[in-house]
Order: sequence, then structure tokens, then C-alpha cells
Amino acid sequence: MTEASKRHPRKENGEWLVNNSSLSLIQTCFRKANFTFSNPDIKTGSVATAFGTAIHKALEKYYLTPRDARSADLMKAAFDEAVKTSEYEIPQEGEARSVKSGHIILDAYHATYGDDSFEIYADKDGPFVERSFNVQVSPTIRFFGQIDLVLRNTVNGQLYLFDHKTTSSLSGFSDRATPNHQLTGYLWALRSMGIDISNAILQGIKVTKFARSQPEFMRVEAYRSEEEFLDWAEWVIFMTKSWELAIATETYPMNGASACTTYGGCKFKDVCSAPKHMRADLLSLLAGQTMEIEE
Repeated sequence: MTEASKRHPRKENGEWLVNNSSLSLIQTCFRKANFTFSNPDIKTGSVATAFGTAIHKALEKYYLTPRDARSADLMKAAFDEAVKTSEYEIPQEGEARSVKSGHIILDAYHATYGDDSFEIYADKDGPFVERSFNVQVSPTIRFFGQIDLVLRNTVNGQLYLFDHKTTSSLSGFSDRATPNHQLTGYLWALRSMGIDISNAILQGIKVTKFARSQPEFMRVEAYRSEEEFLDWAEWVIFMTKSWELAIATETYPMNGASACTTYGGCKFKDVCSAPKHMRADLLSLLAGQTMEIEE
């Protein structure tokens, strides 16, 4: 089993193992999901996702550091290390997602949030950073994934799931926190691990070339009620059973045109539009190229 296929929905010992990105992909388009899960050699990363990962690494380092020792230089060093070890080449400058832009963002982040009261939450297993989980949703479904950050407000002790998103625009960003299956699912996982938490903060980080503009940030706080957790579990169960039915009947219907154009367009659009006897050859041509799956 490849690393890519380990992230896809699968059945082990009579239980389905599913994660947020695969369920969201199934909901977006059954055919796109089938092409993706059946062709693990087609890469699912990009310069954009590599840049976002480098920003994540910088912020993890920032919040792991005692407040009086935090600095922009600390973040930039962690960012540079992530860039150096990435399989995708992030340009030094000239693009919105470049090393220069990353440094500008991190300088501005420290200037904006250097005095905030958050620190990494730690439990018996250590700091809550990049923590993997695998929790029960129903008797036959388990939900797995990785939580990047859980922070604690040192003023009131409140715990928050923190999720940082790089984006080209903050317009409408506040609407992305609720509903948001990823946030709800990760909060469900934390609660299943015995952590008393119902709050999340979605951090928006605007990415541009910064020739004429300054970095912009937006923090959106979200709370999840018991009813919202139940709604999420219902979604997980329904999508998993729908995928099981698709496999059993070998039926993978394509979605409407909106799924073909979301996030810059579906890489499988030409495959989907081609006659069935040509699709296998077209998929083989995509192997080794890069596609990006948004969460």
C-alpha cells in the first residue's frame, strides 16, 4: 500500500477508515473520487500546498516557543527549512507563493500577534502538534487524520483547535468557519480522545506578491454544539455508505459543472469527457504530474 493510498477510504477488519479530505472529495464528485483513489501514482500536491505547509511549520515553531522568546526570525528559519526539504520547488521571489512572500507574511504575523495569549496545549503525550488520531464514529466507521495545533489561552484556560489557511482572498473567509466539516470532525476527534473542547479558530492568511499591499490576516472563532457534532457524524456515515454503494455497484456518477471548475478546475475533466475506452490511457498520462486537492 502506497502512502497516498493509505489516505484513501478503505476497509480493514470489517471497519471503514475515512478521513476528511476523502469524504469531501466523494461529496464533490464520485467520479473524481474514483479516479483519485484508483490512481495513487497521480500526485496530489503542488507549490501552493507546499507553501501552506511551510507556513504551518513556521507557526508550529512559533507557538512551541515561550512567548518572551518568539520572533519573526524564528518563524522564518522554520519556514526556510520546510522549503528546503519540500519536494516542490518554491521560488525565491516573483510569485505570490515565494520565499520572499513567506518572509513578509511571517514578519507581519509576529507584528500582529506577538502579544497574543496563546500557547501550545500539552497533555501526557507532550505538546499537541501534528497529532495523529483514529477515532470511532459508528460501529463500522473510524475517522482518521492529523491535527496540526491545539492552543490554550493563558488568560482563561480555554482550548482552541487552530487551523491556518493561506488564501488569495479573505473576502467571504468568515463564512468558511461554519459549517466546516474539517473543524467539526477534528473537534469530534479531540473530544473522543478525552479533551474537553468545543471551540476552534480558523486563521486566514492572505497571500499576494505584496508589491502594493500589506499582509492581511483574519481570525474567525467557531463553536460547535452537540447537535452540530451529530450532524457531522450523520454526514460521515452517509458519505461512507454512499461510497460503499458506489463500489458495490461500480457506479461513479459525475457531478455538475461546478465541480469541474472549483479551485482552478478538475484535472480529470478531459478524462471524464473522453470515451470510456480512452480513459485508462489518459489516466496513465497524468501519472507523475501534479494535481491539487483542496480541503
